[in-house]
Amino acid sequence: SDGTCIPIAYLCDNIVDCASGEDEFNCGCSVDTEYTCSDGTCIPIAYLCDNIVDCASGEDEDSIRCPPQCIEYECTTGECISQSQFCDGIVDCASGEDELDCGCSDETEFTCPDGSCIPRAYLCDQIIDCRGGIDEDPIRCKLPCREHECRTGECISQSQFCDNIADCVSGEDEFNCGCSVATEFTCSDGTCIPIAYLCDNIVNCPRGEDESEERCGTLPSCLLYECLSGECIGGSQFCDGNKDCTSGDDEIDCPVVCRTR
Repeated sequence: SDGTCIPIAYLCDNIVDCASGEDEFNCGCSVDTEYTCSDGTCIPIAYLCDNIVDCASGEDEDSIRCPPQCIEYECTTGECISQSQFCDGIVDCASGEDELDCGCSDETEFTCPDGSCIPRAYLCDQIIDCRGGIDEDPIRCKLPCREHECRTGECISQSQFCDNIADCVSGEDEFNCGCSVATEFTCSDGTCIPIAYLCDNIVNCPRGEDESEERCGTLPSCLLYECLSGECIGGSQFCDGNKDCTSGDDEIDCPVVCRTR
């Protein structure tokens, strides 16, 4: 338009030779590298569907031409998530892949052998959460004794106290229980012995009060028969064929029993 002459070959060669640029007007777009907007403007093909509108009418970003694309991460199951949704403790992909290989928080989580994480509060709650049950392993989880823990470590119920069975190795579950008035004698240290053990010439109470002279002094030392060798035996032990006296006098002068054929 300013009268300058240029070779025909310079038309539409993507180089502006005329001062007004008219040598590059209405040239059409390169099919291989450009896209033609509806107003004839050419834009690089790479500008299509880049989420930036380059054509005046916006057709380079038209939703029909450009289906929504996942900008950050597309799950194998099709969901589109952001990087911030990885390893946030919430499964956003149906496949769960956004929470795989994340590692566990040392402060708040426990790592199961398969790599999965469970809250530390789930340890030793008597519910298995890790595959294989390591979160409830008896070595890890020494359960608290709900009723009474013996000094020697056994855990017993209240019903096991004073039942005449020592359930604690230390025997403490049978201490200070009191004795049966009808059938037992209470030693000065609280130990119970059968009433039949009183004054039997055998000391059963630690301090010997079951055989004290005050209690037993009016009784003969042997109620039935005292052997020559000192043992005390009952009447049924005479002439029973067994030498109960070391001296054997319980089997002397016994009537002869004839056996019939």
